[in-house]
Amino acid sequence: MKNTIKDAAKKTNVSITTVYRVSNKSKDVSAKTCKHILSIIKELSYFLFVIASGLKICLSKGISVSDEVSIVGFDDSYILPYIIPRLTTIKQRREEMGKVAAELLLNRMSSQNKKKKTLRQIIIPVELIERESAIFFSSNEGGDRLE
Repeated sequence: MKNTIKDAAKKTNVSITTVYRVSNKSKDVSAKTCKHILSIIKELSYFLFVIASGLKICLSKGISVSDEVSIVGFDDSYILPYIIPRLTTIKQRREEMGKVAAELLLNRMSSQNKKKKTLRQIIIPVELIERESAIFFSSNEGGDRLE
């Protein structure tokens, strides 16, 4: 059976949002709740399912992760450094995202013209956490690299 975030939330008797916060190292969940949720996540092997599926497919096809194919995750979950090979990931600045969202909401609420909608594009930089699951090229080595 494939466990999901819903299964973890149901088993721990908390919301899906709370499980998500714990899995992403949010500081707004009590230590006791974090410990309980992490033990259930470990029991259910929730995070490992998707990662393990990709790695299993590569292994079954004789494909070497990082030598022939790169696997990159997103959100830098607490467990990613412990997967073998350690999973390269993109880390978002969630606290900054929340701050910007709150500022935009407060500005919108205090605006004189509440019906006027001003569209904006706000880019919050992310960080690439380089681990063993991806091949990296320096600019001198050639190849296509997204910057």
